[in-house]
Amino acid sequence: DVYKRQGPRGGQGVGSEGRAAGLAPAGVRYWRAAVLWPAHSPARSAALQGALQGKRVLVTGAGRGIGKATALRIASEGGLLVCTDVQAEAVEATAKEICEAGGKAVGFVSDVSDPASVAEAMERTLAEYGQLDSLCNIAGILHFDNTHDLELEKWNRILAVNLTGTFLMCQAA
Repeated sequence: DVYKRQGPRGGQGVGSEGRAAGLAPAGVRYWRAAVLWPAHSPARSAALQGALQGKRVLVTGAGRGIGKATALRIASEGGLLVCTDVQAEAVEATAKEICEAGGKAVGFVSDVSDPASVAEAMERTLAEYGQLDSLCNIAGILHFDNTHDLELEKWNRILAVNLTGTFLMCQAA
């Protein structure tokens, strides 16, 4: 079922305080405008169906993990993909997998922490599709080192990719 938002905040989402006040039933996690969607509901799926059809989307970090999964999902929803990653073989394999499944994608190496590489990625995106509708900044580095064991060089690379890379991609888009 679909539950309409009740309460003083209008179209805003309901957080834990809303559930505690009895404004939303347990298990409701998604909402759109003034409507809450139960997780994995047919109504939610129907409302979002076709939302990505023909949209030109650039996904960073598309070589593996969450970035690859994001690219594959967007392609399955009809999106036109530009997949980027620092790992050439991995990102090319993602683009190939999308194309073999009937989607449209290009994949190439791009380092989000390098302004020249970001500019080139945007130029190639525009050359391929004429415009960019959406940017998914997924590229990131995750280390489980203890702070006292982490080398400064590694720390700077993490910041360059996770923070500066996101900034540069958003700025270029």
